[in-house]
Amino acid sequence: MIAKLRDFDAHERIRYAQTDDLRISEMSVDAKFDYLVDFGEKSETLTVHETRTPLAGCDNAHVGEIADRGLPVLALIFNPNFQSDYEMRCEGFAQWNNQPARVVYFPQSKEKRAGTLAIRTEKQILQVGLKGRAWIAPDSGQLIRLETSLVQGLASMGLRENAVAVDDAPMKLQPSGVVIGLPLSATADSDYGKRRMSIGHTFSDFQLFSAQTQQVIEKPKTP
Repeated sequence: MIAKLRDFDAHERIRYAQTDDLRISEMSVDAKFDYLVDFGEKSETLTVHETRTPLAGCDNAHVGEIADRGLPVLALIFNPNFQSDYEMRCEGFAQWNNQPARVVYFPQSKEKRAGTLAIRTEKQILQVGLKGRAWIAPDSGQLIRLETSLVQGLASMGLRENAVAVDDAPMKLQPSGVVIGLPLSATADSDYGKRRMSIGHTFSDFQLFSAQTQQVIEKPKTP
């Protein structure tokens, strides 16, 4: 699965909503971007770079500055360099969106220092421990759905919870016909006690990039 990670570009729609501790709306905005993900040099140490460029006519481009970053990083949990940071165990088989899947539970290992994801503040960078579940197609090994949450909140910044869910789908590259998994949608919900934020992402119009080529991606046809 990790061997199939590829740099890609897509159109991204972000819906940002903010409420107070009584769930009364404080802000609700919608914006569209050109979204580029670069996994950097394919070496033992993987890095992920995200770029958001407002699409023409976008009146809420500032949403890109407050939107969560790091969604592609979550797939790195299954990279061999990070797998030992988690106590992974298979919980059996289940269905997700009518697809058979192997369910894997992965809490952060108590013996390892968290290293997959970090949260940046004005003064410091805080490494956070994650736990979650993944739904993986048993035949192809493609990620179908990924859910993560914090092992514990970050009292220093008032963050009680950060829950993320990502839905992936197989996409076919043209003209090669190769199928890879790419994110279709994601949600990230953060609870700061007196303030809650919900960020929804939807992705479309994928293009895959390599050093010399650009390939258009489409959903495989349903049999």
